[in-house]
Amino acid sequence: MQQETDAAPTLQLGTKRRCCAAVNIVAEQLYAVELHSRIEKVLPAAIAVCPMLNDADVYQPIGANGRLSDVEQRRYVVNLRFGDEDQCEVDAWLKECLSIFGLEHGKLPWTENKKTGERTLMATSDGYYRPIAFDADENEVPGSVKIGGGSKLKVCVSAKSYAGFGGGINLLINSYQILELKQIRKTPFEKGQGYIVPR
Repeated sequence: MQQETDAAPTLQLGTKRRCCAAVNIVAEQLYAVELHSRIEKVLPAAIAVCPMLNDADVYQPIGANGRLSDVEQRRYVVNLRFGDEDQCEVDAWLKECLSIFGLEHGKLPWTENKKTGERTLMATSDGYYRPIAFDADENEVPGSVKIGGGSKLKVCVSAKSYAGFGGGINLLINSYQILELKQIRKTPFEKGQGYIVPR
């Protein structure tokens, strides 16, 4: 009788150890999948088109049923226009990412202007996390510096796959470097003679 009593805790301890080992293996596998599911790259320098890097874009995402969601979401957005050679380099990298993700026929985050044929690449980040900006000397740029269209940027992104709508790749903004700054103008007017607010 005593032997049965002594054996029970040993069995439970062994079971717990096996369970913990199994949990650790699963956790390591999930971590490996998460690392593999994002591929980071610093893109070549490009011209920013309609950037929203200071204030988040508020939008309604399209649900699985193809309709607009009632819940608004926030994101920071930049569209990038590359030179021909750099565009080919980025396109080849994106297709390589599709192959790694097993989505050879998936969608890429290019947008084409139907009138001009110009292609731009979209990258976004979560609306509750403003991407960090750096200057050409790798100093952090404060959020008060407004990034306008026409600015020349190098953007560090992570390619992340998605399965819905036929599958494809989204690009997430990690950070970006400002090589040439075009600031957003506060007004459409130019300085001239006339009334000036007392200071």
